[in-house]
Amino acid sequence: MVRDTALDQPSTKRHGPAAAQLSARLSAGDRLAIEQLNARYFHALDGLLGADANVQWASTFTADGTFVLRDADGNTIGQATGTSALVEIHATFPDVTTTRHWINNLLIEPEVGGAKASCYIIAMDIAGIPSRIARTGVYTDRLVRLGADWRFQRRTLALDANSRPETFKRVALNPIPCG
Repeated sequence: MVRDTALDQPSTKRHGPAAAQLSARLSAGDRLAIEQLNARYFHALDGLLGADANVQWASTFTADGTFVLRDADGNTIGQATGTSALVEIHATFPDVTTTRHWINNLLIEPEVGGAKASCYIIAMDIAGIPSRIARTGVYTDRLVRLGADWRFQRRTLALDANSRPETFKRVALNPIPCG
């Protein structure tokens, strides 16, 4: 993987017109909209948005968006591309009604054509008393703006080693080749 170190520098350290363009691309409103997109994603993932939570979860992605789930070794457990495949993969998630997700350290950075983001995830199993951590991991995202709204173009969840990937059904719906 090639890393663009220009994006790793504070905006005052970047040079040239392209860097200025990148810095200006994400306003405070953009950052707030991306935070709200994450909130909608997790409320839908946790089944809190009604009977059509799977559709609402899929709507946080672009029409051709991709969700990828990987275990700690980088093996793909699940992948779905496109709205209908995203709706279908949501049904394979093992514990939608008994899990609450918390994200933290949301990092949002400008990128040519949109933004990239990452955050830590803690999924709590709320079925028992006391609640317990079910799994942890890191999301990495590629986001694009569609009109006034932001959507995930690609969202990858890499589970940490302490997570139990066997709770997920291995599934690939309309996969795209990874290069």
